[in-house]
Amino acid sequence: MAEEWYYLKGDQQVGPVSREGMDEARRRGELTDATYVWREGMDQWQPAGQAEGLLAGGASAVPGPYPTAPPGPASDRPLQPPPQAGGYPVGMPPTTAARPNVPGATASLVCGIISLLCIGIVLGPVAIFMGLGALRRLREAPGQFSGGSLAKWGIGLGIAGTVLHLLGLIFIWLPRLTQSVGP
Repeated sequence: MAEEWYYLKGDQQVGPVSREGMDEARRRGELTDATYVWREGMDQWQPAGQAEGLLAGGASAVPGPYPTAPPGPASDRPLQPPPQAGGYPVGMPPTTAARPNVPGATASLVCGIISLLCIGIVLGPVAIFMGLGALRRLREAPGQFSGGSLAKWGIGLGIAGTVLHLLGLIFIWLPRLTQSVGP
């Protein structure tokens, strides 16, 4: 039985691939020295440039016949190590997974947008305080959440909505009120 290799192309695992298939993938540019590979007998995924049996430039480490898999039924041997937390293969460096937005950041942005359209005198301050709370939580737990830009936009839109509606009250409603109250 010939060596069967696996490699990662983007986020997808490709394989089993023969040694010749790996050489072809290298010629196509899909496999570089930095591409993570695995085959039976390896403890973990590692860059192709460091994998025994694959040399930089696509040359074979051992010319001629390749070693076969150890004897025994195929069902006794997993084709790949079990995945680690997050579904990544064992030994793969975890990629930067998407972090959840900090609580209040999205609500701050939504309130800020609505404050521009209507009831800005009410929702503007709500957007400001929710955004400030979200930014405070981001500072308290660095790296745990994302959404700082959502909170900042919510604060900015909340300020804009509040100011616009206050100006509307001063320049539109206040003159109307004074006209109707006059003698």
